[in-house]
Amino acid sequence: MQEFFGPLTPALILGAIIGGVEFAKQFGVAGKWASLSALGGGAVLGVLYQLQLGPAFEIGVYGLLLGLAASGFYTMAKKVGGGE
Repeated sequence: MQEFFGPLTPALILGAIIGGVEFAKQFGVAGKWASLSALGGGAVLGVLYQLQLGPAFEIGVYGLLLGLAASGFYTMAKKVGGGE
């Protein structure tokens, strides 16, 4: 299988955690709950990263990152276009 994105690194996982928390904030998660979601997401993704579950985990993280990026671009486009 050809690697299109390159190896999965902890920096990419950190981006997934930060993006996930920001996404959760759009649904009303705030304050202590946002911190708790960052801790939980970091713990889960960190353990899964250390277990090296193979390409399925990498594909899942890249999918999460692309989905979060698409969500951010959509929100930004709505603000620039005056839709919000």
